[in-house]
Amino acid sequence: MAIMWKEWSICLLSSILVWPRLARGDCRLACKSLLEFLPNNVFLPTSPQYASQQQYWSLQQGEVSPACRVAPSSASDVSQCPFTVKGGGHTPFAGGSNIQAGITIDFEKMVSVSLSTDSKSALVGPGTRWLDVYQYLDPLNLTVIGGRALGVGVSGLTLGGGLSFFSARYGFACDNVDEFEIVLASGEITTTSPSHNADLFSALRAGNLWGGNKLYPITLNITLLHAFTEYNANNPKDKDAHLILPFGYFRALGGWMAISFFDYAIPTPDPPIYDTFKRLPQLASTMRITNVSDLALELNVGEEGGKRELYRTFSIHNDAELAVQILDLCYEKFSPLQERLNLVSCAFQPLPVNYIREMQKNGGNALGLEPEDGPLVIINVGIEWLDWAEDEAVNKAIKEFVDDGVRLARKKRLDHPYIYMNYAGPDQDVQAGYGKKNLKRLQEVRDKYDPDGFCPEWKILQMRRVEYIFHCPFIHSTSGLSGLKYCCRYTQALWD
Repeated sequence: MAIMWKEWSICLLSSILVWPRLARGDCRLACKSLLEFLPNNVFLPTSPQYASQQQYWSLQQGEVSPACRVAPSSASDVSQCPFTVKGGGHTPFAGGSNIQAGITIDFEKMVSVSLSTDSKSALVGPGTRWLDVYQYLDPLNLTVIGGRALGVGVSGLTLGGGLSFFSARYGFACDNVDEFEIVLASGEITTTSPSHNADLFSALRAGNLWGGNKLYPITLNITLLHAFTEYNANNPKDKDAHLILPFGYFRALGGWMAISFFDYAIPTPDPPIYDTFKRLPQLASTMRITNVSDLALELNVGEEGGKRELYRTFSIHNDAELAVQILDLCYEKFSPLQERLNLVSCAFQPLPVNYIREMQKNGGNALGLEPEDGPLVIINVGIEWLDWAEDEAVNKAIKEFVDDGVRLARKKRLDHPYIYMNYAGPDQDVQAGYGKKNLKRLQEVRDKYDPDGFCPEWKILQMRRVEYIFHCPFIHSTSGLSGLKYCCRYTQALWD
């Protein structure tokens, strides 16, 4: 079964392109012109709608003030005004999906989920968040390969890669796309798939289950990281398993500890692949048989937004000793700041061989990863705080942690250039990790579809887009037994 969703994504290829920013006065004139074309969809700073649309997950994003905000209701609306866009608005750093003194296109009026008459595909709007998708599909015993936190937007997660509950069997969300409907820099609305505009398609790809959280004392850090690297190496043997292992300082819980997140794609409690973790003493556990939206809700606890947030990331080869040293480095860098922070999370996320193997389907993506690279580990550090006066100290510490972590891995010849876009800091060079061959191909595709350099220099997840059509594989439940029963490739499918 597949899901189709409409979304934005155009200037992806111009993320490598330098484009001069408009002066504030020019943007105001552009806003006035847009008012003539879209009188009911353009909002100036004096309007109440402008203020309501300035709601973002992180405070830094909300502090950025565009000259106007545009809320299109169709692809043709967007084709007339392709500027910076907001899908779900979950990027933490300022400017991620908002623009100072520019024009922000907000897809808040394009939030929708609907099924086709044969229930084999669904249409999802570009402003839709994953919780909307899951809550619509759960009563039908269907789900998709999508995000793991409810507030994350469908658009940005997929264009940035897209780790999922089901990546062990089906890879990243972007690797399960069958077709995009896209607005090009020229304003033309077209589609891209493995058989139509295939070069652009590759570039854009830059039911019930058992799951929950287990809380461990921080004293088990070495044991947990050895169990994690063992799991990462063995994951290809059980493609229904998924794991995230964050360590950190949690003010709400009173200190440093480990919170592991597990899920299993079929409702089978305590599958053998988690045996090592099961034997360890736990402080608390929420493991149960549930559905995807309920699990995503649990992952969202403490992630409601309205605070200052920052991410940064790097990747390493799967090695327990190095992982322990990186966790020690995390404590060294952030414990001096902990009393001024709400949260420090140094999360270890597996990227086993089977994840990477799934990236090769549908013509492959542009991420530059090959099965022989794996297993890898994505290190994601996330910081949450309230006082803007701490911004400089947090930025300094998080950058030092990643730089020192990369140097440590390089010294052991266990570093890897891949940077997972959805966790990247604003100054991290995501494209450098794609390799020279892929980067050259991306530049060629950019020059083909955006020859005039219309799109500004933004990260891929921020590209200007309009509506695109996604199809995702459904996980179908029968008589309470869930599993990825079948994946149906549909004409306008996005996910496979």
